[in-house]
Amino acid sequence: MDIRSAVKKSLEEKCGIRRSGMIRGVIVPIHERNPFYVFTGENNGSRVPNWNPTPEDLLADDWEVTKV
Repeated sequence: MDIRSAVKKSLEEKCGIRRSGMIRGVIVPIHERNPFYVFTGENNGSRVPNWNPTPEDLLADDWEVTKV
């Protein structure tokens, strides 16, 4: 699905999104100063406070909703 649909669904279901090829990491939309954080799943679930999508990320249609 496209990123807009994935973000909308993840907010409804309170979960994260990722591209189908992402092995590690889940992008979680949140309502804070930074609208996204990346849950890496490493180092006891560390959070990376910023995410800068590439143009390819924004145009991709392989986004999926996933549990954090």
